Amino acid sequence: MSSSTPSFIVRPATFRDTSSMASMAFKSYDELALDRFLSPHRNLYPEDYLASCQRKMITSVANPRNISLVACPAESPDTPIGSVQFIRLGDDAGAKAQIKSGSSVTLSVWGWYYWAKFKVVTYLWPNRAADPDAIRKFGKIAEVYKAANWSNDDVQNRWHTQSLVVLREWRGKGVGRNLMTEGLRKAESDGVPMGLEASPLGELLYQRMGFELLGRFSGEIDGVTDRGGMMIWRPGNKESKISK
Repeated sequence: MSSSTPSFIVRPATFRDTSSMASMAFKSYDELALDRFLSPHRNLYPEDYLASCQRKMITSVANPRNISLVACPAESPDTPIGSVQFIRLGDDAGAKAQIKSGSSVTLSVWGWYYWAKFKVVTYLWPNRAADPDAIRKFGKIAEVYKAANWSNDDVQNRWHTQSLVVLREWRGKGVGRNLMTEGLRKAESDGVPMGLEASPLGELLYQRMGFELLGRFSGEIDGVTDRGGMMIWRPGNKESKISK
């Protein structure tokens, strides 16, 4: 293999990948004070945390508005080392095309099945790793930021990065960049922005890929020192590096 050939591949995520995706989130999010605030008992109830993460991953894979991708070593294409979830927001022609291309009878059946299953599971077996009061508090704060940064007409139709995770041992090898590039190509093709909420860990990567800071998280939650902020990439940005 030549030095210019990547040692990993990027492919669509499947339901089978969601367990590995949840495990990657468990390992990576522990670095974030916000996640420890929302899930203070994650180490006491890791099985609850993992199950909650997997439900979110499955919901993403089943949503026709979403594109879920995983990166895997070239020699082990069934072993995810990174993942990303993009969602197409809005109601323009590009959003309608994404919903149409992402829909199928099989996917719809699985989507309804998992929706019903998760309703029952979360009611009977609540996530013991999480703090419901912390989640409610964060939800109210998030709505304020959403209204302030994502309510303008020019960003209603956009792609949005919901999550980007790369295992520690694979960071700095281009995995995150390659995963993000797939989403930016879709945004460029649609002629719409890409938005995201950046952690301090991811902010530098996004800046290098041409994202601009919309607003900085201001620290309304005691004990959460993560700053990060809301960022946006626009098609035609001369600083964009999506071709590499």
